[in-house]
Amino acid sequence: MNILLIHGIGHCDADADYYQPWRTAIAEGLRAAGATATPVFAEFTYDALFAERHAGPALYAQALSELAGSVALHALHDAGRLGTDATRAFESPADWMQWRLGMVAQFVVEGELRRALRARLHLAIRRTTPDLIVAHSLGSLLAFDYLCNDSRAALPATTLLSFGSQIGNLFVRKDRKSTRLNSSHTDISRMPSSA
Repeated sequence: MNILLIHGIGHCDADADYYQPWRTAIAEGLRAAGATATPVFAEFTYDALFAERHAGPALYAQALSELAGSVALHALHDAGRLGTDATRAFESPADWMQWRLGMVAQFVVEGELRRALRARLHLAIRRTTPDLIVAHSLGSLLAFDYLCNDSRAALPATTLLSFGSQIGNLFVRKDRKSTRLNSSHTDISRMPSSA
């Protein structure tokens, strides 16, 4: 089983071991479910695309304007947990702005960045031919954007497992149409957040 892993916000590419807990949990879960094949993991990296386009405060203001209260509310909530992620060292406020709030702002505002992300993801999918794409947070939005907005996205035998996602958030999906996924061949299901 080929599995493509897509991280969310937070400059995850800087941590060479970032995906290790994912690999362990997925492999253990598959074994517990009776799978006998050893999973083959591929890691999708994309932080460099954000870094080369980092635009700073003007971009953040534009994104906040577009996302209105949703981004502000989540940013305030998450700011209280700054540096408490046990998997990473304490982040400076500048790093937090760029690699947390900034990544969301860039994704929402910069169409060219989304096109570049879709192109890179397309190449990764062609190279790895995943049976399963596991995506977290912004990685879920990236995968969903690819599936909905890239004419090359044809994944008849691939399953997208999304967690910590904002796909259903009205503010995020405002300009993102999902017409390509509305068919009798698509099964989109969500687990309740209490599960």
